[in-house]
Amino acid sequence: MEVQNLTSSAVVKTSYTEVTVRLQDIILTDTNPATIHTKILSIIGDNALEVKVVLFDLEATSDYNSDDMRIEVTMGCARIVFLNWFVTSVLAFLDNFQAAQQRIKDASAAAAEAAKNSAVEAYSKATRMKLDIKVKAPIIVIPVDSRSLKAVAMDFGHLSITNNFRDIATENSHGPAVIDEMKIELKDMKLSKVDVCPSEMGNLSHVSRYGSEEIIYGIVPDQSAVLSPTSFALIMKRNLSSGWYRERPDLDISGRLKAVELNFIATDYSVIMQILSKNMTEGQDEFKKAEVKLEKSPTSPQ
Repeated sequence: MEVQNLTSSAVVKTSYTEVTVRLQDIILTDTNPATIHTKILSIIGDNALEVKVVLFDLEATSDYNSDDMRIEVTMGCARIVFLNWFVTSVLAFLDNFQAAQQRIKDASAAAAEAAKNSAVEAYSKATRMKLDIKVKAPIIVIPVDSRSLKAVAMDFGHLSITNNFRDIATENSHGPAVIDEMKIELKDMKLSKVDVCPSEMGNLSHVSRYGSEEIIYGIVPDQSAVLSPTSFALIMKRNLSSGWYRERPDLDISGRLKAVELNFIATDYSVIMQILSKNMTEGQDEFKKAEVKLEKSPTSPQ
């Protein structure tokens, strides 16, 4: 794994505290000499991740701000190649560190519980958290096997999460009720049967949603998309004053899904069945012995 240019900065003032983290690139490589799909994870385009968190002092910023914090996240498009052989090898390697895995699970459970408690506390205090999250959702490529140039690609399009706060005037002594309206949009999600071009063919003019300069990942549509580009939106309205304001529900969720068009032909079915019979079974025989040893080890203390 290679991580490039991870930077962070912090600005502390009386009115606010700002923390910025930026990651330019992350690359995960499969060193298996038998595979032609060596880049398991790579980033297409600009920075892999950029996060900015601003914590406001409401007393010092009351003239121009009403939010407790603002979170901005921009994530670049990740191209992920799924090879069952690679996943199996990673899991087999991790099985050698079962004690460490248990400690990680315990730490993760404790962190999840702490995050849950923090979320409940923020909810009860009607914390205003302004969100602006823009994600170029990943492209997941599933080849027929580790040596094949035929594949299925799931392009998750663009994901955006935004919200705004609305005050509702009331006659209650607590003041106006606060409603948090959050909108989650996923645009242009599609599924296609594709050809993965070898590096020596990387100068071809391929179709890319990010322009001609992004043809480096070498994927060209084999034909019309199996799942034509589709989009949906989810709107969530949270009553942050639910402790005393009962005229609105605690949570109101509504969604809208646009037309879904599937174009499925015999060759698409053939490729999917080949993926199930080849990609999904590769590497299983190689790691059978390691799995047997791990099954016997827990019985030794008895």
